[in-house]
Amino acid sequence: MKTLAVCFLVFFFGKAIGYLSDLHFCSNQILSNNVRPNNNLNGTLTIPLISDRNLNYHGEIILGNPGKKFSVVFDTGSADIWVPSVHCESNACKNHNRFDPSLSISFNGYTKDKFSIKYGTGNLAGHIVSDSLKISDVHIPNQLFGISTEQADFFEKMKFDGVFGLAYSSLSMSQKSPPMDKLLESGAIKKKAFSFWFDKLSENGKIGGELIIGGHNEEKHDGKIRYAPVLTKKYWELGLSEVFYRGNKINTSSKSAIIDTGTSLIALPKSDAASINEAIGAEKLKSSNRLFKISCSTYDKEPVYLTLGDVKLRISPENYIYQVKPGYCLSAFTINPSNVSI
Repeated sequence: MKTLAVCFLVFFFGKAIGYLSDLHFCSNQILSNNVRPNNNLNGTLTIPLISDRNLNYHGEIILGNPGKKFSVVFDTGSADIWVPSVHCESNACKNHNRFDPSLSISFNGYTKDKFSIKYGTGNLAGHIVSDSLKISDVHIPNQLFGISTEQADFFEKMKFDGVFGLAYSSLSMSQKSPPMDKLLESGAIKKKAFSFWFDKLSENGKIGGELIIGGHNEEKHDGKIRYAPVLTKKYWELGLSEVFYRGNKINTSSKSAIIDTGTSLIALPKSDAASINEAIGAEKLKSSNRLFKISCSTYDKEPVYLTLGDVKLRISPENYIYQVKPGYCLSAFTINPSNVSI
């Protein structure tokens, strides 16, 4: 699901150039007046993120009363909050923290709605419920979220329990009650903004980044904030105009790209992935229909440059070569069967 609405600021792997786009949190819901804001005078919330092999980064939320902790991926590529239900008996659920409505005195019941979500790595389904949500030190009552009763096997080995979607509410199964709207209305945050910083050098299972809701950490980036328009009110989708390597323009068909913090690699239409990987010296894996093998050495490699909006971004070899094990590396540029650039 790696990797802007007003605003969404993303910092990749240590200090980087900040990049911001137009962000609008949309909701026609009447917001609760009972959100208990934090006492942070700068109007931001900071959520530490744990690194899982530099493939995904997850942080903590608390649901129900008494509160139960859940580790979630804060995902800009989806718009729903979900965690496993205690009624899900598959290993994909049982190996994780599960939500039990009967143990929460603040549980407001099941809605009439069910939900199902299709991710690139598997599907899940369940029920939409209402209960309290705590994020950072702010309490949000009556928040809608999903509890899954069916999950794909893929989720069994993941380090996170669920997902906290940050895309437009038009993508949400419930299409109601975005927590960001409640945080803004209550005064818990001062700006319609959130930012990510990911640290590639972090140890597995240790603090590997942060999500700041309501602003950004100026210590985590160099240079000015640059802006680019969001193309649709669904995903954080930006115009993609050019890709260069060693001064040569690479022929690509993609005209836009989705900024998705829940996707570990860079997924592209087949022809685009083939063109970029050929330029950087990667070869298609015979055992996979999506992945490319590449030398682990970076000394003979140069950055890949791509232009989103009118902002030129630099992807260093250290960030597009992923070491699976010593002496065996894969390219971060992979094939997306749906022909969408992410």
